[in-house]
Amino acid sequence: MEQTSLNNRNESFYSQIEKFGIRRRTVYNLIREYGELTAQEIKSKMVLGVNQVSGRITELKELFYIVPVGSKNGVSRVKNTIWRVTAPVERDSLIHEELINLSIEKHNLEFDINNYFISNGLKEMGVKRLTKINELIKKLEK
Repeated sequence: MEQTSLNNRNESFYSQIEKFGIRRRTVYNLIREYGELTAQEIKSKMVLGVNQVSGRITELKELFYIVPVGSKNGVSRVKNTIWRVTAPVERDSLIHEELINLSIEKHNLEFDINNYFISNGLKEMGVKRLTKINELIKKLEK
């Protein structure tokens, strides 16, 4: 019974990857194939601008498909983050933890906005952050 549950979870995980856009899927597959890569290394393998690669890395990172594992000096002698793919069970755990953190932050922010006298500027910043939190929660719950 547990094996069926694991198979269903893994199948769902990999079906989501197939829905990625071509660049996001290519970045993901390169990291999966080579084990660990920096944005610069991915850029050289894809022949794209580093900004196009870093945007895809950010998307994958926010959804916990990849995680940082360290850093190393790149060509420009500036430290570059090394990325690796997460396993489905690891991703589930990371998402669960992030959803808890976002829920706590959302609750605290809503409490502060509704119960303290704060300037309109601070209130506006709080509402923008709440919007971002709600968007992140929605993405992670898919």
